[in-house]
Amino acid sequence: MKYPTCKFFIAALTCNIWGNLAFAAIILQSEPVVKEQGTAEPGTAQRLPSIRISPPKNAVAPDSEDLLRRAQAGETDAMLQLGYAYYMAGTSPQAMANARKWFKAAADSAESRAMLAYGYLLSQGYGGMRDVQQGRELLQRAQEQGLPRATYILSSLEASIPGSKKRAEARRLLERAATAGDVIAQNALGIEYELEGDISTAKHWYVKAINQGSDVALANFSRLERKSTGAKRSSIEKLKDGVADGDGIAMYELAMRYHKGDGLGRDYIEALKLYQKSADRGHKPAQEMVSLIMSRPSSDPKLPFSLSWMATLADRLPGGAEQNQNSTNVFELPRRYEDALSGLINVSTGQVDQNKNLQNK
Repeated sequence: MKYPTCKFFIAALTCNIWGNLAFAAIILQSEPVVKEQGTAEPGTAQRLPSIRISPPKNAVAPDSEDLLRRAQAGETDAMLQLGYAYYMAGTSPQAMANARKWFKAAADSAESRAMLAYGYLLSQGYGGMRDVQQGRELLQRAQEQGLPRATYILSSLEASIPGSKKRAEARRLLERAATAGDVIAQNALGIEYELEGDISTAKHWYVKAINQGSDVALANFSRLERKSTGAKRSSIEKLKDGVADGDGIAMYELAMRYHKGDGLGRDYIEALKLYQKSADRGHKPAQEMVSLIMSRPSSDPKLPFSLSWMATLADRLPGGAEQNQNSTNVFELPRRYEDALSGLINVSTGQVDQNKNLQNK
C-alpha cells in the first residue's frame, strides 16, 4: 500500500471484525527525504533454518506535533522518540528516511540508543545509502556505552559474512549479548543450541528470554516441550497449540482451515477473528487477507463481510497443512525476531554489558 506525500500520513489500519473499520493515524508532518553520502554495498541475505517473526509496526507517538517541535528545538530524547516513531511506522521510503534523519541527529548528541539505531539503519541500508563501516563504528560506540543490543547486531553483521572465523566471532558476540541480558540475543542463542541438538541449553536460554516477556521465546520453548512428550497430534491440533502460544503463523494457517472448511467445519467468523489476530502479530499474508476481506461491502448489517466474497476467497486458498507438507514443517522450526530495534526506547542505558572486557578466545 502506498501512502501519499502530504502533511499527515496513516500509520496503522485496524479492522473491527464486527463490521466497522477504524483508522489510527500518527500526526507526523511529512519531511523531505534527506540524502546522505555513503558507500552503496549490496547485502547478502543469510538463509537460516528458522522462521523470522516481524512485530507489527504500529507505534504511535503520544503527542507527535509536540514531539516534532521539541525535536526541531534540539531536544535529544525527542529526536530519538521521533526517529523511532517514524521507524515503527516505516510503511514508506520517506518514513524510513526520516527515521534515519532523526536517529542521526540524536546520535550526534551522543545518545547511545540513537547510535545503535542509526548504526543499524546504516549497516542495512534502510532509509538511504548503505554504509556498513560507519554503521559498525556506531554500533561499537553503543556497545562501549553498555548496550548489549549493539553487540547482538554486530553479531548478526559478522554472521552475514562467509567464513569459519566470522561464524566463530558472530557466535562469541551472540553469547556475550545474551549473557549481558539482551532478550533478542537470548532467544537467538537458544535457537543456535537447538539447531546443534543441545535442547537442554536451548531451553535454558529460551527461559531467560521468556522471563523478560518474550512471546517468541515462549513459542520456541512450548514447541520443544510438546516435542518432548512424544505425543502424536494432528496438524490441526498442532495449529491450535501454536495459536495458544501466540504464534501468528499458526493463527493464519488455522484461519485458512476455518475459511475453507479444511478438516474443520467452515466458519467465516472464526476465520476472520484468526486472520485479524495474525495480522495484529505482524504476519503480512494475514494483513493482506484482512484487507481483501474488507474490500467488499457486506449486504448483511449483522456480518462484517460479504458472504459471497468470503466464499470466492475460500476457493482461491491453497490446500491446508494436511495437503502441504512444507506448511506443516514450518511449525517445527524455531522462531526468530526480525526487528533488531524492537523495544529500543525501553532499553536502559544503565543496562551495562558486564562482559565488556572479554577477550577473544
